[in-house]
Amino acid sequence: MKSKAGQLNHRDILLFDTESGLFPSNSVKQFFHFLKYSGIRGHIKFAHAHDQASLHKNINIRQNIIMESQTQDTFGLEEENFEAHLNKLSNKYLSRLIKRVFPLDRFPYQLNEEERKIAVLVKALLCPCDYIFLDSPEKNLNEGNLNIFKQSLIYESYYSNKTVLITSMEKDTWLDMATKVVYKTNHFEFTCQSNEQKNKKVLEFIDEYQKKNQFQWEVVDDKKVS
Repeated sequence: MKSKAGQLNHRDILLFDTESGLFPSNSVKQFFHFLKYSGIRGHIKFAHAHDQASLHKNINIRQNIIMESQTQDTFGLEEENFEAHLNKLSNKYLSRLIKRVFPLDRFPYQLNEEERKIAVLVKALLCPCDYIFLDSPEKNLNEGNLNIFKQSLIYESYYSNKTVLITSMEKDTWLDMATKVVYKTNHFEFTCQSNEQKNKKVLEFIDEYQKKNQFQWEVVDDKKVS
């Protein structure tokens, strides 16, 4: 059942329905309109990965990633220690994804199309933000790398309390992990449809991840998150 877009939960993965043709090409503008419509006010910290996103061409991949991930943990991190830092990431799926673009001392022009796309997605996942905006994140990824990215994204959403907003022409690719599907009406309003059945996939992932790592993560109660 569809309902008017209301308060968002941290850890929501929102898939925007583009089949109606009501979403224009400027997805970032629509994302902001949706957040405002949902009651989000003030400064919005977000990362954006899209098909036309580029890397800084005059610095290597390692420097590109460090530039985008200046958190308390990485600020001032020496380049020679960066790989060791990546191996300590709690998001092991993200570590695997980053290794797809090794060696990191290469420059953007030395990467193939898929490697550049992975580097752009990694930068978005490592960015210290509250929202991740994704345009056609599946484009140029093979099935294996797409699955690793999806697992990385579920982890970042669930354990880092990031809200993910996705537009894609391949809607079915994301229905197995989206918590809600967002529709836009002709009256410039938004409605959300819960994707509870598919949410089981996310819970199965979390359960499997916990078992593999032999410890339990603290699960945050959505009702207690402001």
